[in-house]
Amino acid sequence: MYERQLYEVPRFLTTEEVAEMAGMTVRAVKYNGTRKGWSYGMGRDGVRYWDVSSFSWDMPERLFDGFLRHDAAIKPLRDAAQEEALLFCDILAPIRVNAEYMTYYGDGVLLCRALEIIQDAVTFMPGLYLPYACTGLYFHTGIACETLEAFATGKELATPIFGIERRFWLPILTEWVRRLCLHGQNGAGQGALRVKEPASGKSLRHMKPAVAVAQ
Repeated sequence: MYERQLYEVPRFLTTEEVAEMAGMTVRAVKYNGTRKGWSYGMGRDGVRYWDVSSFSWDMPERLFDGFLRHDAAIKPLRDAAQEEALLFCDILAPIRVNAEYMTYYGDGVLLCRALEIIQDAVTFMPGLYLPYACTGLYFHTGIACETLEAFATGKELATPIFGIERRFWLPILTEWVRRLCLHGQNGAGQGALRVKEPASGKSLRHMKPAVAVAQ
């Protein structure tokens, strides 16, 4: 059985899950799946799982909205990100941490999760309109659509974030949030991360790292 984690963009959904997220009846899902040739596979549990990437053009936005609405009802994305940031700080307890970064981890994690959702959504839901996805996430995170779209299209960083391994995203994005706050922009803490050029001419290598392993 395929078990999806909270805020993990679905790749496969049961008929009932498609109906719930897309606001359709079970009968309508079965009819459209057959008529429009959606791909599916049978799980070991004997349940039919529809391949989201095979859905017709009219489905991505409906599914994306439903996915966010479904998971937000379990736990708001901002709360989930905050819990993850606190857990991350607990894990770092045995390590020497640059204290000035501690206040930026929450927004760094939130931005990180939002971008992960966008990357997976445009990959697994072909035809999903990027500005539409960014707008949807704005309502769940407070992060400006322009910021999300700039990162997603590779216009914000010298190296596009989607071209970097995800395990490096959090320190990169936390540093971005820190610089945004320090250089007089509207502040990540206000729930409106915006696209701005840093006022400082320093490169990232001149900044103290967020985490330094104790010698």
